[in-house]
Amino acid sequence: MARVERRGEQRFQVKDCLLKFSETSLLSFLKKPGSAALPVVNISLSGLQFFAAKPMKEKQPLRIRLDVPAFDEVLELRGKVRWCKPVPGRKAHRVGVQLSGVDRETAGRLGLLRKDHLMRVIARNRKLLL
Repeated sequence: MARVERRGEQRFQVKDCLLKFSETSLLSFLKKPGSAALPVVNISLSGLQFFAAKPMKEKQPLRIRLDVPAFDEVLELRGKVRWCKPVPGRKAHRVGVQLSGVDRETAGRLGLLRKDHLMRVIARNRKLLL
């Protein structure tokens, strides 16, 4: 049986794209995202997928800092975990996040990435912005 695609937005890969996240809570606005820099698998205007070392709970709200090599500034996002699956043979998990409340400027930047292949393949200067 063929799998039905439920996503309304095109997914795309961005070379050397990294993120940091923190779980949101009542006082989370006082903290910077605390995870290590993690590799992003793909992005869309409505979500993203990344690799994490530990499993994450479905519906967990997240605050995300997305470091895209083509941009000078880190993108600030919010979302919630939709699913988490172990990667066979590795100590890693794939995590799918549904984004929420993306502001117009950030949506515009993500739209540029989706449309412009060259922006997606810019290699990272080894100095991390996160």
